[in-house]
Amino acid sequence: MTVVLVLGKVPQRMIVSVTKFALMVFLKLCVSISPLAGDIGAVFGIGFPPFLGGPFRMLDQQGTQQFVDKMYRWRDAKGPQFEPAQILVDYAKAGKKFHN
Repeated sequence: MTVVLVLGKVPQRMIVSVTKFALMVFLKLCVSISPLAGDIGAVFGIGFPPFLGGPFRMLDQQGTQQFVDKMYRWRDAKGPQFEPAQILVDYAKAGKKFHN
């Protein structure tokens, strides 16, 4: 079941920023962190919205390519802070998911 949420632009931008940070941490620590641990840490540690399941679960459910496209639109409109992390671009191109 897919849940569609309508969030304002500010909460969406905050979620995008936190997700980008989580991806950069995952990339640096990928030997010792799983997407599940990253989701749990983001929800309980930094307040990622629990109804989204964590940044990695959200990406798997929402679609990585759709998320990358959104980041590119915001990068063009708001600046380089919305440049997607390379791992996200790679996963989107390959159609990979973070959770198996």
